[in-house]
Amino acid sequence: MRTLLILMGFLMAQTAFAQESGTTCDNEPSCVTDLANVVGAMSNGSMPFLANAAATAAQRMDQVHDQLLEERGYGVYYGNKISDSSEWPEAVPQDCTTFVLEILRQAYKAAGLESDWHNIFGQAVASSGSSGFKGIELMKSLQKAGWSGHYWNPDVKNPRDNGNEHPWSYYLAKKNDSYYGLPVDMDKAIINYNLTEVDEAHSSPGLDALKDVPFGVLAAKGGMHMAVIVNGEVYEVHWSTSATSTEVITAEPLEDWGWLSGAIVVPPGTWPDSGGGS
Repeated sequence: MRTLLILMGFLMAQTAFAQESGTTCDNEPSCVTDLANVVGAMSNGSMPFLANAAATAAQRMDQVHDQLLEERGYGVYYGNKISDSSEWPEAVPQDCTTFVLEILRQAYKAAGLESDWHNIFGQAVASSGSSGFKGIELMKSLQKAGWSGHYWNPDVKNPRDNGNEHPWSYYLAKKNDSYYGLPVDMDKAIINYNLTEVDEAHSSPGLDALKDVPFGVLAAKGGMHMAVIVNGEVYEVHWSTSATSTEVITAEPLEDWGWLSGAIVVPPGTWPDSGGGS
């Protein structure tokens, strides 16, 4: 319960931040309040708009951190496993989960759907129970709001780390159409796009489709790690990284990402109709 209270307190009391370059962006770290102007012409409907707003928020959180790091010697964020942050008085602690939650909060705000976000987050907190907030429960809550679930695994038979987790999770996903209790559409899975024993790139309709999706929330190992994905590129926070590093938030293509299986949920109306499978 203490973990949940800390998490909720973080979201309610997010440190106000003004860029030293002169643009305050209404004191939002990623300039969320002008997202409507930036994203408004990109798509029609609240859900595609939401996806583009979330993608923009993720990219800006990364960009503004690096910008402030260059200007003043430390950025906006640091990993919350750092025990002493006294040298970065205005920096905000983040981990993989709070990063995802902050992006979603900003996107729903930009889309004018703040009450929807409060309901989604509240359901996730309640279903997580007293043992701590669970990323899979957040994804289930998003599904109740219409988001679709998809399984991903670069090599369903021969994972690069030789771990049993990955072929086993694929077997269960195929059998039950679910990943750790999260429903997934296995007809639109993202699989076999980086085969261990094949040197050249391997075509994957699922990965090709994912690259056309503006935004998704991603989990690995049952929610042990969380990230977001923007047109096939994974944005994540590293919780042991200082505010003086550009590596607090990183981005890399899913096909190069070190985590080797999991699930993604994407807003309704954003997954291509014909995309999926191996």
